[in-house]
Amino acid sequence: MLRGDEGRGQSLTLGATRFFIDFFRKYRYYAAMMVVDIDKRYVRVTNRERPGFVEFDFAIGDPELALEMILPTPAFEEFCAANSVVLLADE
Repeated sequence: MLRGDEGRGQSLTLGATRFFIDFFRKYRYYAAMMVVDIDKRYVRVTNRERPGFVEFDFAIGDPELALEMILPTPAFEEFCAANSVVLLADE
C-alpha cells in the first residue's frame, strides 16, 4: 500500500463492489434478460507489470461484461477475498 493510503484500499474495494451492485440493481430488467447470477463474481488479471499494482477485469454474473480496474497488490488481494471471486485465466 502506498504511504499515507492506509485504509484507502478498503474504501476502493467497497466502492468498486458497491458501484457494480448498484449498476445491476438499477438495470435489473436488463440483468434479468441476460440471465446471469449476480452472486458470481469474476476476476481476470490483465497486467502485473507495474510494481506494486495489479490491473484486472472485474465482472458480476457474466465474465464477458467487466469493469477494468487497478489496485495496489494488497488491496487487490483483499478485494478478491471480500468478493469471493472466481479467478479466470490471465490474459
